[in-house]
Amino acid sequence: MDIPALHAELDKLRTLKPDWDSYGANPIPEKVIEAAKFVLDMLYGPNAPQPVVGPTPFPGVALIWRLDGKEIDLEITPTNVDGILDIRGEHGNG
Repeated sequence: MDIPALHAELDKLRTLKPDWDSYGANPIPEKVIEAAKFVLDMLYGPNAPQPVVGPTPFPGVALIWRLDGKEIDLEITPTNVDGILDIRGEHGNG
């Protein structure tokens, strides 16, 4: 996977103007583009951290990536995949 190329594709989204889809869509917020880059880096980057793996009582599996105070949590169950992305490093406190 070519992470720099994916980052460049995400950067192009900054140029989208209001109504870019002719149905009234808003421009993509900067924080969304940066969050997408963070997810790619955490999951596929050359320095991607090893996730913590553990069971959940639902029954399922939890995968947790942490880097520089930021976190991605995925919970995989037989019927669903839920996730939490904490890009501020505040774990929901703010």
